[in-house]
Amino acid sequence: MQVQKPDYQNSILNLVNSILHNYGAPHRYTTLLEADEILKKDYRHVVLLVLDGMGVSVLERFLPEESFLRSHFQKEISSVFPPTTVAATTTLESGLAPAEHGWLGWSMYFPEIQDKVNVFLNTTGSGGVIEGELLADRMMPYEKLGSQIMHACEAKAYEVSPFGDYHIDTFEELLSGVKTLCRRDEKNYLYVYWPEPDHVMHEGGCTCREAREWLKKIDRELEKLSEESFLIHFCL
Repeated sequence: MQVQKPDYQNSILNLVNSILHNYGAPHRYTTLLEADEILKKDYRHVVLLVLDGMGVSVLERFLPEESFLRSHFQKEISSVFPPTTVAATTTLESGLAPAEHGWLGWSMYFPEIQDKVNVFLNTTGSGGVIEGELLADRMMPYEKLGSQIMHACEAKAYEVSPFGDYHIDTFEELLSGVKTLCRRDEKNYLYVYWPEPDHVMHEGGCTCREAREWLKKIDRELEKLSEESFLIHFCL
């Protein structure tokens, strides 16, 4: 099996550095030209929607060419290394490469407690629960993209996700949250995260029926969302 290495000139790392550049925030990596072209139009609301596990192969497997998502496809970019949910989402939330932010995988060994830690859940490999803030946050802190943006300009920033400051529990609530925040009389950046289809793929495999149903639902609902008057540009 051939291993595909990340392209750090054409990756999610470059995408979020384009977002930082758009808001006048300091950034350490080259930007993504295609994203720069879109963002230079100075949109009032910028939404980065992250659908965990939805890569190009998943789109092509489950959706026809004429589907909403595939017909709006702009460019294939790589993830980071390691291409885990933890490493990739932390890059999207920080603008840093995994070697810098240190959040590499779901379970990591911390010598401070001589145990493995499930970094998002704050639980240990031996079954214990770590009280208080995330141990990984204490050991490997970073400034979130939203905070960097708000320090650089007058725009607001929100995280719409099951774990964010704008908390949601369902995909319907996610869509409603995006609409609500994009109707506010302010300039804002929204980082929007949903754990599907990755979650069902872990349960039933990458070709499971549940993943296909999620892709169909996501495609259908995002097409409806794009027809709302507040959304004037949509791309993948």
